[in-house]
Amino acid sequence: MWARFDSRVVSGAGFILDALGFSDVVALARAVVVGEGRLDAQTSEGKIVSEILR
Repeated sequence: MWARFDSRVVSGAGFILDALGFSDVVALARAVVVGEGRLDAQTSEGKIVSEILR
């Protein structure tokens, strides 16, 4: 895909949050509730929780 279509690899969680306009919405929020099955070593490695905290 990269060679043929000049595509790039991006964070899935970050891509979805950008597509939803999350930055604009969260600026108006008083709280954010996130569903995460388990907080573990992978949580800080690109899962939705780490993207929201970033």
